[in-house]
Amino acid sequence: FSGEIPVKGPGIRVSIPSSLEGIWLVDIVNELFTAGAEAISVNSLRLTDTTIGFDSSLSGQILLNGTPLSPPFIIRAIGDKKTLEQALRQAGGIIARIKSAYPDVLIDIALEDVIEMSAAL
Repeated sequence: FSGEIPVKGPGIRVSIPSSLEGIWLVDIVNELFTAGAEAISVNSLRLTDTTIGFDSSLSGQILLNGTPLSPPFIIRAIGDKKTLEQALRQAGGIIARIKSAYPDVLIDIALEDVIEMSAAL
């Protein structure tokens, strides 16, 4: 959780090519951690126990630890890939809620045998 060393393992990659409000990214990350994710990154920025979190600039830009994020949003999570996928796809879950709010949004979830994340800076 401290992000001091690089990590790798099985997990999932969630790709969202279009803009969303930052709260949706927060909800996806929270759902993944709740489902047992051991490490998570968003657009290659690794989340750690010292991550300040998501914020929005006055212009609406999503920030993670002060770093601007732009679509496509790529969220990678290391953990039991089937459990992580099921947590996101459950009826009434985060993916269903995003699709309800943004009917045209495309969300791709890919199960991967190996995801690598570098140490947090």
